[in-house]
Amino acid sequence: MDFTHPEVQDIIVQQAISVSRCGLLDGIIFDYWRDEDDVLHGYVSVEAQLQARLNIVRRIRAATRPNFLIQVNSNTAILPHTGKYINGLSMETGIPNWGKTPEEREAIVTDIEKTVVWAEENMREPRINAIFREAFRIDEKPRSANFQWVRLITTLSLTHADGYAMIQHLGLPWGDDRHWHDFWNADLGQPASETQQLYQETEGLYIREFTNGWAVYNHSEEPQTITLPEEVQGIASGSVGTEHTLPNLDGEIYLRVKPGNPADVNGDGVVNILDLVMVAQAFGKDGLQGDGAVNILDLVLVAGAIGAGGAAPSAYSLDLSIFSATDVERWLASAQGLGIGDANFQRGIRFLEGLLASLTPKETTLLPNYPNPFNPETWIPYHLARSAEVAITIFDTKGTLVRRLALGNQAAGYYAERGKAAYWDGRNEDGEAVASGIYIYQFRAGNYAASRRMVILK
Repeated sequence: MDFTHPEVQDIIVQQAISVSRCGLLDGIIFDYWRDEDDVLHGYVSVEAQLQARLNIVRRIRAATRPNFLIQVNSNTAILPHTGKYINGLSMETGIPNWGKTPEEREAIVTDIEKTVVWAEENMREPRINAIFREAFRIDEKPRSANFQWVRLITTLSLTHADGYAMIQHLGLPWGDDRHWHDFWNADLGQPASETQQLYQETEGLYIREFTNGWAVYNHSEEPQTITLPEEVQGIASGSVGTEHTLPNLDGEIYLRVKPGNPADVNGDGVVNILDLVMVAQAFGKDGLQGDGAVNILDLVLVAGAIGAGGAAPSAYSLDLSIFSATDVERWLASAQGLGIGDANFQRGIRFLEGLLASLTPKETTLLPNYPNPFNPETWIPYHLARSAEVAITIFDTKGTLVRRLALGNQAAGYYAERGKAAYWDGRNEDGEAVASGIYIYQFRAGNYAASRRMVILK
């Protein structure tokens, strides 16, 4: 559209005035806005395009209320001519180039950061600068890189501006979409300090205090350790304490810790396997970290606190069969996908790895049935070192098939107690009760096979 044409400018200005007067919206956003770029591709001069933009924003300002918002998407370009008429940038900063060299990654973040700083210093009040960043296509990069972008862009925005951040995910099976991340649920409260404040004069390490905690953004080219004046908990890392380490090109939100240990879920004064059980049973309910819902971060927080005690999962007297190896494998994959290097978080991952080992037998084994002798029912326990198709076939002493129990594909784990072991009700394939005597049960799981005897005594 040739916005340099006077009639087109009239239409744009009248539409903006209508939005201002309707009382339903706070303002408007212009996309693809540049002061010194040829967005019309040579159709008219760059000077004419700049003059047209100036005419449009000046006329809108003259005809609308003082607090009517005009935002523009200039990507990471600054606006030396029109900026004073505009309330902020809606910065569409493109797909991250995270797979390139460290120097290129630094340059990308530096470009975004410089534009935010310029916009905060030069644009009109009320000022809202928002960063819009596209995530990696899910078939090209690990999830941990996307989570890092969420933390980085969010904390950049929190420490440098009073705006917002949004991440768009590309390449999803159902198409491109925007998603809410748990990291954004942190209740920081209201700003309690100014923007763009360095932590202890460390170049590139920014910190901003809020009523409920701190946001920290690290663009210093190396990991940094910070010490906060009181005990806090990292939303992404789960780390609790006053001293925290943050990698380069990353960010974290630290919330003030409420009285009591957040990892002590049942409030008994001790963080142990019982707390982990309660977290596992409460997924999707109120979170431990002020982030809205119980999720993998809460689980790893508790696991890390347990791991700090030094005891291996197998040392606990509580029956670990309340967990399944499949669940723990899923938790581990989710936690490792977050790519968080915090010491407590990594300790939690190590504890979960130990828990998985405790839940995974070293070898597949068929165990004696119980009770034995029995009448009319019995349970056949076994261990699986790896997932497999499991079947039990029961014969009489003549080799005649009595009953086949097809148990399907089962995950690695211990199938010993009555709720998990194979069950036989003492009936044949026709549903008839079998006679007293000796029976052979043959167990197959993948390439493993074993047989044992059992006795029905009526």
